[in-house]
Amino acid sequence: MSPKYEQIIMIFKGGYNLLSISESMASCVSILLGDRCPSIPPINAKPKAYESIRNVIKTHKKYWSCLKFDEKLPNCEFVKKFKSERKQKNNSATENSYTLRSRNKPKENEIVEQEQLKISEAISNIPEVPSESSEANDFDLLSAFSVIPLTFCPHLSELNSNPDPRLIDVNRPCFKCNSIKENWICLSCFECGCSRFVSEHMLEHHDSTQHPMVLSFSDLSVWCYICESYVHNDMLTQVKQMAYKSKFG
Repeated sequence: MSPKYEQIIMIFKGGYNLLSISESMASCVSILLGDRCPSIPPINAKPKAYESIRNVIKTHKKYWSCLKFDEKLPNCEFVKKFKSERKQKNNSATENSYTLRSRNKPKENEIVEQEQLKISEAISNIPEVPSESSEANDFDLLSAFSVIPLTFCPHLSELNSNPDPRLIDVNRPCFKCNSIKENWICLSCFECGCSRFVSEHMLEHHDSTQHPMVLSFSDLSVWCYICESYVHNDMLTQVKQMAYKSKFG
């Protein structure tokens, strides 16, 4: 790894799928060590996915020069077109014309290199803070910013073993205020209530019933009120898969 990248910090965000996060971390480290970036196969994503990507690019391109390219995002039918092109060229190795990468235009490369140089210089100029016990401080930092779900919870026994797919619907409103902003579903009775950041009706449901475990329709994580911790266990796979199918199709 180049010395100028020795202080890079990577942050992974997105639910509590430990397998996905670990694979993402391994892939990022692999690329930083010089391995070739793997190509992404065509994906027939939903229109909302493309809309989200376009919105992110539109918002961030004024801050990041590397996003100021004129490539157009593919439409929802790009998979069919991609297959058609490959068939016409007798399965020869072709470049996907719908890739979001820059076409290595000299001007664009120069802009990207300048941005990378600025970032590297900024990182290298950060002063080191002397510490009498750096190991202890490092441990404190890691502890403060890590979210480690329980692999086992004594309240897993209170899960409803027969979840109804019709009730595992991410579009269900809160049972009390009808909000659909940020809802959770009780894994004992499948009541749906809003989070503590809305009107706390799921917490209210727990207080009145003592049902311990709930699943978030936002990131599909599972929380135990009694243990006060997230939980990641194979017993949750079935209901998580139902919620995933309801959320992403």
